[in-house]
Amino acid sequence: MEQRLLDNCDKIKQENSNAIQKMSKYFEDLKKELDVIHGQITSKEEESTYKFVKARKASSALKSLESQIYATDGRSRLKVCQLNRNQFYNVILSKGNPLGEIEVTTQRQGNVQNEISIPKRERFINVKSSSDRMGCNISGIAALSDTTIACTDWNNHKIKLIDVTDGTLSSEIDVEPDPWDLTLVPNKEIAVTLNSAQKIQFLSFKQSLCKSRFIKVNGKCRGITYSKDRLVVSYDKDPKVEILNLRGKVLKCFKTDYTGKALFIYPLYVAVSSVDDIIYVSDQAANSVFKLTFDGQVLTTYKDPDLLNPRKIIVCENDYMLVCNFSKSTVQLVSPGNKKLMNILDRVDVLGYCMALHYDEEHAKLYLSNYESRFQIQMFKLT
Repeated sequence: MEQRLLDNCDKIKQENSNAIQKMSKYFEDLKKELDVIHGQITSKEEESTYKFVKARKASSALKSLESQIYATDGRSRLKVCQLNRNQFYNVILSKGNPLGEIEVTTQRQGNVQNEISIPKRERFINVKSSSDRMGCNISGIAALSDTTIACTDWNNHKIKLIDVTDGTLSSEIDVEPDPWDLTLVPNKEIAVTLNSAQKIQFLSFKQSLCKSRFIKVNGKCRGITYSKDRLVVSYDKDPKVEILNLRGKVLKCFKTDYTGKALFIYPLYVAVSSVDDIIYVSDQAANSVFKLTFDGQVLTTYKDPDLLNPRKIIVCENDYMLVCNFSKSTVQLVSPGNKKLMNILDRVDVLGYCMALHYDEEHAKLYLSNYESRFQIQMFKLT
């Protein structure tokens, strides 16, 4: 990430350097023309009448040069770099964890005001339905629009749509056991993993929530995410990660590394980075988050002494990661280099064992479910 920023700055620096060199040559040519004109009108060998004629011609030439100089004003602008800071930098600063120090050596271009940003709980959203037979267990959350989120209710075998503007349940549909996770796919559909039924159920929300089709899979599916016409799915009993197309064809399956050693123990959730096309897998039993390529190569593994039974993971802008730390009742913020930066939400914020998480990056909102507050989803705002 840092290297990409440096490369962009180097590119802009080179463009500025080329522009300066081009303008320098242009003004050198103008200077030569002015020297010729000056020599002609100051020559002592010319008669006064002839000098008058030369001066009139020089005046006309100078006006032409003046017009050319004005024309260069639009071409003599250089690019200026400015870092638009990610929301999570503000969160880090608000917790008193500085990223480093900046030493000013030669110039200062103004005061920098740090906007303090922390997750602030806006409301509790009730997800209980009058037809529910058990307490809710919200194991997956996804945003369908600015005003609507969908969630999986594992206990009641339902998919529910919530209007976040007023916190009301707007629609629900029964599905086969047991809905665990869901993801948004094209054509206003969501794909839901049905663990016990060993299916991926597609639901349409074009008008009302309804079933469209399903894919039969080979195993008890858990986590699911969509990326570039592909579904990435994890399985628990036969621990693996599969890449499928939207018709259900298995494109790739990752179970072991090149030595034959099992990659996973109990992978519950998956995510994909939109920046570099990397798969993230949270493994509850291994207390780890694995990063893999789409060829199955394990790049890195995130572990932390405080990470116990990780659940939902979110890959944010610039590859920062949010991890639901189930047993510790916290949400960790992790750097692209696999360093825990802080708990963006602590036990007092989470109010129980955190399960599912969704981050609406555009509107800077977090949606969180937990195991103890079974009828509620918490909505936080990064302000």
